[in-house]
Amino acid sequence: MKFSYTLLKKLVPEIKNAKALERHLSLYAFEVDGVEGKTFDIKLPANRYGDAASHWGVAQEIAATMGVKFGEQRAIATLLGKQVATTGKQPLKVTVEDKELCPRYIGAYCENVKVGESPKWIKDVLGECGMRPINNVVDIMNYVMLETGQPLHAFDYDKLQGGSLVVRCAKDGEKITTLDDQHVSLTPDMLVIADAKHPLAIAGIKGGKLAEVDKHTKRIVIEAANFDAVSIYKTSRAVNILTDASARFSRTLSPELATLGAIRAKMLLQEIMGMTQKGAVDIYPKKQAKRMVKFELAKCNAFLGTQFDAKTVRTYFELLGFVIAPIDKKMPVSMGMFLVTVPPLRTDIEHPHDLYEEVVRLHGFGNLRSSAPHIHLVPSGFEDEIILKDKIRKELVSLGVDEVYNHSFVGEHFGAHDADIRKELVELENPISKEYVFMRPTLAAGLHENVASNSRYFDAVAAFEIGRVFAKYNKDVKENNMFGVVLAGKGKEQFFELKGLLRELFERIGLHDVAFVEDKEREPRFAGPYVNEREMLCIESAGEHVGYMAKMKNAPAKWHGSIAELDMAALTKLIVAEHEYLPLSKYPSIVRDLSILVSVDARVGDIMQDIQHVDMNLIEDVDLIDEYENEKLDRKRSLTFRIIFQSADRTLTDAEVNEDMERIAKVLHKKFSAEVR
Repeated sequence: MKFSYTLLKKLVPEIKNAKALERHLSLYAFEVDGVEGKTFDIKLPANRYGDAASHWGVAQEIAATMGVKFGEQRAIATLLGKQVATTGKQPLKVTVEDKELCPRYIGAYCENVKVGESPKWIKDVLGECGMRPINNVVDIMNYVMLETGQPLHAFDYDKLQGGSLVVRCAKDGEKITTLDDQHVSLTPDMLVIADAKHPLAIAGIKGGKLAEVDKHTKRIVIEAANFDAVSIYKTSRAVNILTDASARFSRTLSPELATLGAIRAKMLLQEIMGMTQKGAVDIYPKKQAKRMVKFELAKCNAFLGTQFDAKTVRTYFELLGFVIAPIDKKMPVSMGMFLVTVPPLRTDIEHPHDLYEEVVRLHGFGNLRSSAPHIHLVPSGFEDEIILKDKIRKELVSLGVDEVYNHSFVGEHFGAHDADIRKELVELENPISKEYVFMRPTLAAGLHENVASNSRYFDAVAAFEIGRVFAKYNKDVKENNMFGVVLAGKGKEQFFELKGLLRELFERIGLHDVAFVEDKEREPRFAGPYVNEREMLCIESAGEHVGYMAKMKNAPAKWHGSIAELDMAALTKLIVAEHEYLPLSKYPSIVRDLSILVSVDARVGDIMQDIQHVDMNLIEDVDLIDEYENEKLDRKRSLTFRIIFQSADRTLTDAEVNEDMERIAKVLHKKFSAEVR
């Protein structure tokens, strides 16, 4: 944005020269893109257009960073506190039909207008800012915008149909010819300023020819308004017209700024041409609330790593136009805890951290003392999960499974069958469509959709995803990293294929003690619409629940599939524990082999788990070393387990081991009707 060095120097006489100003602005306030003659091209942050897209605003920044008081600061505060609207009969009628798109509209009716050439000092400033002087009325509107940041427009009152202005949306098929002779077709989503018959201006963007101020103008209406930033941005792009006004309005201005612009324009018009204001309408239904932010010096210093005192911080705030007040009579400002009233034009200040930024900015980032950071060393954890994710990806790809990335959202239909589940979903504040209303609580939804969408092109699908899921627990949002995998195909059952795949994966990533068990109490909370809870196994390791695997529901015609979903945090914890160092026992181990005859329906994992639980202190390991099935065994099979006994504090005797072997035989006979061979 272009600024006049002449006007900045007039507002802040302490400025030494243009080169010094360029360096000072870049160090303490805003980046200067370039300087050409007396024109400064300053790069403003988008959130600072409310106060700094003006010479008064930039001058205040310059003065504050130089440690001097801005001469116009009190005058600005006084103008902002004045009432614009006049009482009595109004010669101008203003109607605002959409108060959301136009939160404030000031229309000031003025007489004794003498259109002519502008004074040299106004034309000089306009020229330095890249604007072409036209006449004193238009030039004053532009000058006041440069000075205050409030875009203004002047209508010729005698050209208004019915002496009224209406702020409304354009009618379908309406057209307007702008001041620079562009012919624009309007649509109903565009805001316009109209009289009783025709649109006169595209609100916040460009005026039209119908009510143009010319050399015959005797009476004018000054417009100072506030418009919705999104509406102005969209309209400006739609009509392909970018102006100084649209650049400001599309970045959110304070409605209070309209007061400043209207009064300042009136003052200059009276001073330069002796104009008389006969009435003013101010439609401002929802006034901007006063913003107060609590400031705590101790938290500020802790956050910034500084040692500012209360006096220094207060000085910085007051130089910027903030008002300081004690929280109560018992706590003076000198204690470092006080209330800061934010100037109405500073729309960027919302949080104490914003105040911290102002403090350190005025102090100067380059003036901060360098110090080595103090941090706490934490044990490895997050890195272990990253390593595990990479390992799972590598192994599954080598096993022929494709990785997929699905949306992190689910549609409005999710959980409609269960009100309790619906309450636990994390809803988006502003969803982009009905298909993306909630954060996903399970990976099963996306994997199920992958099968459905790919079944038209392939006879089999093998896919996995590692991603985050979200759900509410006791009103807090919990975020978990999960690993999901799906195997599906036409005409072939995939349940045992998936189980085998998982076993192979667990072996490769170093998780050896895994059991697949039935547990009806651990049904997947959010995957119900996608998997069959009746044909599901829970996946456990070291007595801890890791996840589940189950057959798919609602698979494509003639397709069968199974889905597994596992908790990455639980997997990481178990695998890291599996690799932890344990010193070798000083005492010898005793190895016994146990052969049993059991039903083919008995699960090997359950048998191994029950053997281990007979004596957790002495049974070091249990492995299946042989399996034999034959039709002559009448639906039974022979299993041989190798059991290793070892103590960390003594040499075991045969009597102790024999006692445990007898207990094992009794447990297996009771639970599985096992016969020891």
